[in-house]
Amino acid sequence: MKFLIYCEIDPEKRDENVARLKASGPGVPENVKLVSIWYSATMLECWCVVEAEDATSLGEIQKHWTDLNFNQITPVLTEDEVLQIFS
Repeated sequence: MKFLIYCEIDPEKRDENVARLKASGPGVPENVKLVSIWYSATMLECWCVVEAEDATSLGEIQKHWTDLNFNQITPVLTEDEVLQIFS
């Protein structure tokens, strides 16, 4: 299952976010596949697509970042998956 993680980065904690990212990466556990990740030019927002068996697997990512950011997780489908549903 694919999930979109949207992060709002507190401007006062931006530098701490960058330091953590440099030190330990995005914090994705082995049982979660990182599909892609994008950051806004201001480094105050982040969008990440991951694949996981269930939402519980995403807890490790959240544990790694929720002390610095506000995160939202949404299950998502590809266009092909949506078309398959409606075929």
